Amino acid sequence: MARRYYTILAVLLVVLAGCSGGGGPAGDGATPTPTAGSGSSGGSGSSGAGGTGGGSGSGGAGGSASVEWTPYEFRAGEYYEYEVSEAGERLGTFSWEVLAVEDSGETVTVRVVGDIDGQQVESTTTGDPENVYANFLGNPAGAYVFLSLYGPFVGAYRGETLAVGQGWSYSDGQNTTSYGIERTDTLLGRDVFVSMVRENDVPQYEVWIDAELAFAVKTVIYDEGAEDVRVELVDYRS
Repeated sequence: MARRYYTILAVLLVVLAGCSGGGGPAGDGATPTPTAGSGSSGGSGSSGAGGTGGGSGSGGAGGSASVEWTPYEFRAGEYYEYEVSEAGERLGTFSWEVLAVEDSGETVTVRVVGDIDGQQVESTTTGDPENVYANFLGNPAGAYVFLSLYGPFVGAYRGETLAVGQGWSYSDGQNTTSYGIERTDTLLGRDVFVSMVRENDVPQYEVWIDAELAFAVKTVIYDEGAEDVRVELVDYRS
C-alpha cells in the first residue's frame, strides 16, 4: 500500500516544480478572495516548502482568539512521533528528532526513525529547515513526511493569523480552492486549529495546527471526498 504513495510523491514533485514561479494552488492567474466570516483581504501569503500561498482574509468570526503560525522553526531537542494510516489501516509510525539547530536557525540536524508497512528506516541528515525533508525522500517514512508535514497545502498557512472563521480562496474561473479554519480541538492535550482545504467544495486536505509547534500535529489527505491518508502526532517531547 505504501508503494502507491511513491507514485503520488513523484507527481507532487512535478506539480511543485510547476508552482515555483508563484500563482497559488489554483494555478497561474488565480484570483484570491476572502471567504465568508473572514476579515478584510490581506496581502499575499508566503510560499512554504510544500506549496505556494496567496491572498488571504485576516481576522476571524465572533472575536475568537487568533495566533500567527510560522512552521519549521525547530528547537534543539524536539521529538515528534507520528502514526500513519491509509484507508483506516494502520501502517506504522515514524519519529522526527531535532538533534541540533545552528546558524540562528538556518541549519538543522534531524534524525528520522520509522517502521512503515514493515519497512524499518533510520537516517540522520543536516540542511535548512525548509528543505531538509528532501534528504529523506528515498525511504517510506520520508515519503509521508513530505506528503503530510511538508505537504503542498501546509505552507499556505505560513504567517497567517489563524482564527476560527478565517478563510481565503483562489479561483481560476473554472475551479476554486478554498482554505478555512473551521473549529478548534485538542490533541495530546494541546489546543489546535482545525482547517480544511477544499476544491469546488470537495474536501482535499485537513490540517491541524498548534501554533507553538514547528509541524502540523495532524494531516488528513482525502480521495474523492473520503479520508485516504492520515498522519497524526502520538508523542511530542522537547
